[in-house]
Amino acid sequence: MCDFAEAIVKQWRDDMNRRQTLGNLNSVDVSRCSLEAQPKHSMVNHDKESATIRVGISSCLLGESARFDGRHKRDAYITGTLSRWFEFVPLCPEVAIGLGIPREPIQMVARAGEQPRAVGVHTPTLDATEALLAFARMVAPGLSDICGYIFKSGSPSCGMQGVVIHSPTGAPVARGSGIFAQALMERYPLLPVEEESRLGDPLLRERFIERVFACHRHREQTLKNSG
Repeated sequence: MCDFAEAIVKQWRDDMNRRQTLGNLNSVDVSRCSLEAQPKHSMVNHDKESATIRVGISSCLLGESARFDGRHKRDAYITGTLSRWFEFVPLCPEVAIGLGIPREPIQMVARAGEQPRAVGVHTPTLDATEALLAFARMVAPGLSDICGYIFKSGSPSCGMQGVVIHSPTGAPVARGSGIFAQALMERYPLLPVEEESRLGDPLLRERFIERVFACHRHREQTLKNSG
């Protein structure tokens, strides 16, 4: 992790240690929060020693074979570095709505004057849009305590930005966000979000990490004040 990010982590841990010493931590400590509100379909990464900051993530980035071709997109930086500090809550909307593994890939398609929809690449009548939106509405309440989200870039369900939008004839005509990602970002507009492809940029990475820790500190302060 870069020096800037390490400094953020050190500051956060120093704050935690100082507050524990003073005995001012709220009885509802984030590190001991119940996971009952977590969506039943999701899984939590418990590999690290202390999991206190929950971050949502596209499950394929953790190495889960959830992609349309039965493969994964495991990201070494996420699993090897960020997993030391974050408790990941992995989700795959396409699997959750029953598209299966493997499955026909979907893509974003927009007709003139209409909003893009997620439809089958080979079977245009396969329209997953409403199911993805319904899934986002269902899981959003259980994600109210996450402090960030890392989306899979380019995904018609999970892409944060830059997802190719096609015309009905197949030509690329625009770029936008995936259906699930857009719905979640609209539900939580202040939630720190990023894509794994952009975490390779030092400035974007530092900004994301800083915002996640700031969000966590704000949540802790809110809990303390309400206690």
